[in-house]
Amino acid sequence: MEVGPWPCPLTIAEQWLRRGAGPASYQGSFLIHYLEIVVYPDVSPELLAWAGSGVCLLILGIHARRYAAPRDE
Repeated sequence: MEVGPWPCPLTIAEQWLRRGAGPASYQGSFLIHYLEIVVYPDVSPELLAWAGSGVCLLILGIHARRYAAPRDE
């Protein structure tokens, strides 16, 4: 599915089941439909910048602590 132009089998199966159940089916892939809100949350750019900076500082702190720890020789 990744290297060719073929659709995801889960998307085809879900759209077929939704048509049988009655509600209108969505267009596009299964993952984009359900995970788009997780990947692209509807939050302010300022909050995303603060959260990203916090994660970077946390990782920097972990690396600094591991670097400063005494090493057994």
